[in-house]
Amino acid sequence: MYSLNILKQLKESGIIESTKAHIVIKNFEKLLEEECQPARQTEKQGKKKGRKKHSYKDFERSRGIFMIDLQAHIRLSKEDAAKYAILPGDPGRIDHIKTFLTESKELAYNREMRSVSGYYKGLKVLAVSTGMGGASTGIAVEELHNIGVKYMIRIGSCGGLDPRMKFGDLLIVNGAVRDEGASKAYIDSIYPAIPDTELLISVLEAANECKVPFFIGKARSHDSFYIDNEEEISKYWSGKGIMGSDMETAALFTIGALRGVKTASILNTVVEYEGNLAEEINGYVDGEASMKQGEKNEILLALEAFVKEENKINNKRRGYYE
Repeated sequence: MYSLNILKQLKESGIIESTKAHIVIKNFEKLLEEECQPARQTEKQGKKKGRKKHSYKDFERSRGIFMIDLQAHIRLSKEDAAKYAILPGDPGRIDHIKTFLTESKELAYNREMRSVSGYYKGLKVLAVSTGMGGASTGIAVEELHNIGVKYMIRIGSCGGLDPRMKFGDLLIVNGAVRDEGASKAYIDSIYPAIPDTELLISVLEAANECKVPFFIGKARSHDSFYIDNEEEISKYWSGKGIMGSDMETAALFTIGALRGVKTASILNTVVEYEGNLAEEINGYVDGEASMKQGEKNEILLALEAFVKEENKINNKRRGYYE
């Protein structure tokens, strides 16, 4: 049985836990036996009457195709897919995204990658957490692309590198410094990390229509918070006009572009640039409230941008464009 062999290979390779794989295999065998029984009977009847019927072997083949579609890390298949996916880093942020969706459905939770599906203004959307860093984000982008996702917007946090940016302020990223390793594993660093132009425009339109304040500018994506000269590096990039820093945007932009996925990134400021420590402690309560509002705003803008993209696609099909 081809599809069962796939499961066993996943178990042996450690991609899925041994205990879980054992349960899945047993359940799969039972389900296959139950659903194949009518097909076996039909096949026997067809042979007696000389008619060609779909056999239980065809059923097994279809199950095998489904298992091939199941992605190793996000644990989703094409049956779970939507055209649009919103990508937080933190799995806990999925709960906040769910409050914006109707008919929300938990799909999978493997390592740092938690996923739900739901609808926003009638549009099906996936929300999938990527975890921290470009490498993890790259895996999510690749596997979402494999199941058919066409649009991805990161909604994450950033450290401000511009003194004008305060807690909860949004940075809509129009380009990223590729100061991380994941994107460089794909292509030389002279390749630009930029969002899809049309999707970026939709995000900006959404921000203006929803009256959400924002900055637009470049971010620096990096791999660590704790290198010895981090403060010096931050000052350097701040002086070059870089407005914020995160760990994922450059990988999203670069890998997405290489795979033909339309991407954008909206970042919520959670650390102010060169803030006074005493003032930050005293203002923490207000800052926390601002950051929570910033998170709500970035989720709203991403979802509204998806609706705008879908409307533009439909308008083009009808022969006009607003």
